[in-house]
Amino acid sequence: LVISPAFVYEIVVRSDLVTNFLLVASILIFFYIKKIRLSSHFWMIAATSGLLLSTRFTAVIPLSMYYFYEWYKLPLMRKLLFPIVVIGIFLLTFLPFVLWDIDDLFFFKYNPFMLQSRQIQSADFILFIPLFIYLAYSWRHHESIKICYLKLMKNISYFLIVLIMVTFMHNMVLSGNYLIFSSTYDITYFNMALPYLVMGISISSR
Repeated sequence: LVISPAFVYEIVVRSDLVTNFLLVASILIFFYIKKIRLSSHFWMIAATSGLLLSTRFTAVIPLSMYYFYEWYKLPLMRKLLFPIVVIGIFLLTFLPFVLWDIDDLFFFKYNPFMLQSRQIQSADFILFIPLFIYLAYSWRHHESIKICYLKLMKNISYFLIVLIMVTFMHNMVLSGNYLIFSSTYDITYFNMALPYLVMGISISSR
């Protein structure tokens, strides 16, 4: 990973994208190895998800894919409580910034929420939601822990790649700009999948 041009580029331009997803991957691996289950560590997982969500909206995708099946099996009240806690923690982390300067946080042209969501079209979720559910379920159906781990890493990377690819394609159709290397499209977003691709490849080569 450290010799990848994509990773080196992220470091050179002082982007936190790859390091953000490396942090998420580290937490995911820790939870996986320690067998931390949603049923027994509900509050810790919800709080962790909320904190990750506050770093980047897409940062919560890997944990969501890992715990989606367990979340689905929760009782109804806990199933509803989980996203409420996640969003509550997310909002709580922004409270100091709201008190400090609410105008720049929410109403500034290039506020963090706008920068992360400006290219995603709501219609794309028609594809994203069923794809996410399928990938979140499919990695579990194998007796081998190694194969399950490999499929989880691959499924996370597949979803992140499709997320960016579909978003770019939709915006190309809307804007008429089909130049992928133009300033309109930040192709470094594909690097979100890099840590999971590397981990998937490394485990499959053993």
